[in-house]
Formats: sequence, structure tokens, C-alpha cells
Amino acid sequence: MTVDEVMELDGIQMISSIIYHGIDVSIVPPRRCVPAPNPVAVREIELPGLEARQVGLLARHDNPRSDLVDALRIEMCKVVDTEQSGTSGK
Repeated sequence: MTVDEVMELDGIQMISSIIYHGIDVSIVPPRRCVPAPNPVAVREIELPGLEARQVGLLARHDNPRSDLVDALRIEMCKVVDTEQSGTSGK
């Protein structure tokens, strides 16, 4: 089996819309933190056995909004802790 990459799209909502209109399939990260603002009727199929994606947060040392960066880091850590403890809202 070969995979032919034909396009690259930014944003899960855009990808979902393309799938909804019949343009094959796509592998995307699961949507866990924030529900889609305009959900599209597509089927999500879990791929068990795949490793979790590691993410990081980069910010400049002199960022004038470092308080917002810190708040984002705290919220990201809460999501990870919730997922790891198995208490997500899924």
C-alpha cells in the first residue's frame, strides 16, 4: 500500500471539512481540549497503539506577555494530568 500526499492543510476544522466533502481520509491529532466551533459530521477512528505526541511550549525570555505564557503552560499541564489520570471528559 502506498500513500500519496496530495495536499497539506492547516487546522483540524479545515481538514474535517475536506473529509466531509468526500476527499479521502486524513490522520490528525485527536481533538480533546477545545470542541470544534462548527463541528462537521465526520467519523473519528481511534488508532490504538500509537505513541502520544509530545508537545512543548516555546517563548522568548523577554516576552512582554510572559504572564499569559505561564498561564498557558499551567493549563496545558492540567490537560496532560487529566489525560494521564484517565479523568478526561471523553
